[in-house]
Amino acid sequence: MAFQKKLQTLVLNGATKVSSALHGWLCRRWNRNTLNYWDEQYTGDTAEDHWGSPIRLHFYDLVAEALPREPATILDVGSGLGIGGRHLTDIYPEWRVEGLDISPAACHRAVIKTHEVDLRTKEIPGRYDYVLAVETLEHFSDPLKVLEKLYKAARRAVVLTVPYQGRLSTLHPVRFDADTFIEYPHVQIELTKRRYASSGSTKTDMLAVLYKEQPEAGPLERAGHRRAAVLTGFNLLDDDHRTLHELHFDRCDPYLFFASNRLPPNPIVVEVGSFKGVHACNLYNRLQGTVIVYEAGKDSYDKLRRNVSSLPITVHHAAVTGANGEVDFFEFEEISSSSIYPRHERENRKLQKRTKVRSVGLEQILKDNDLEKIDVLFTNCEGAEIDILNEVLSKPFLTKKLPQLCISFHGGRIYDQSKADELIEKMSDRYIVVKDESKWPCHLFINKDCL
Repeated sequence: MAFQKKLQTLVLNGATKVSSALHGWLCRRWNRNTLNYWDEQYTGDTAEDHWGSPIRLHFYDLVAEALPREPATILDVGSGLGIGGRHLTDIYPEWRVEGLDISPAACHRAVIKTHEVDLRTKEIPGRYDYVLAVETLEHFSDPLKVLEKLYKAARRAVVLTVPYQGRLSTLHPVRFDADTFIEYPHVQIELTKRRYASSGSTKTDMLAVLYKEQPEAGPLERAGHRRAAVLTGFNLLDDDHRTLHELHFDRCDPYLFFASNRLPPNPIVVEVGSFKGVHACNLYNRLQGTVIVYEAGKDSYDKLRRNVSSLPITVHHAAVTGANGEVDFFEFEEISSSSIYPRHERENRKLQKRTKVRSVGLEQILKDNDLEKIDVLFTNCEGAEIDILNEVLSKPFLTKKLPQLCISFHGGRIYDQSKADELIEKMSDRYIVVKDESKWPCHLFINKDCL
């Protein structure tokens, strides 16, 4: 027992290196979300202050933005003392909120009606219009099994928040990203950054709404009080900062973004490197326009087609490289890193297979899809962005047909950073260039004629 506790401390504090897969397994194996643990969290004189703190209620504010202002029955799973549920009724009194928790101590002290249920072994008693899980699922070793029970109990939607790509621990034994909920046909996801004043560090919260039926609009539009779409953390790569304040940025992906107030109704969107289709589905649900996607990897293409099959999204199996023909495609152990570049020669990546795939340029994309223009082009294509931008620069007529391009660059890894810098400089003659200052170098190019 002493050896196990010492090993837990070494591994989970990072003193002993293990693979990410083994680390995750150990966190799930040593999950400390026991009944006794949570009973301790909800007892004591300071429990109500802790669970009713502004940072805790912040998550309920996020959830409230996704709920329409109309009478509804709501179940808050993992409700603890019920302070968050009470906060929701303060926001809109016609929401009838009940709680559910594993802890007898929490249920006894709760300020709202609360059901004592262990969802690891039991079902939710009854059905509700909305079922919430606010910073709850990350505590389960098998959260998707629990989520199935929430989804079954919801008449309209499951609304949840989880840490986005959070750090694994014995308290949070699983990690979530935008792909986690792809199996649900009507999921909509939004990410929000927050900064801790004490340390200056930032965290990203993920709000996911799993509708039972296709919604008429995104969760915040349905609620009737969408936040202003101006996001922080962007930098205009010229001196005209007035332009930056005139642009409203929005995103359906952790990294890729667009100027929402420069889009026409029902815009035409093309995504290169769609992978599993999470971003494509979110784009369609948000914009209700024409969405066309390209994926070079055969396995990813097959999954992509299945994942978007419930939506009118056009899917092409091809690499986009700036020219028509055929190219080598390298697939790696980390499938999302597959590329037309032999990355295993420059990076520490394990090559799984090398195949030939069809390649097309932007001009061909316009012809194949009978398009006059592409309102937004998104690329997250592991290096092919260099060839794509070279085609734009070599064919001036494409500039008029591409009002916005959002490019995820991979300089310094797949290719020298100087290549990206040179192309950004050349593109700035025709486009306003906006850089996302978050951890991933994405640039948005907006045609100057559109401003």
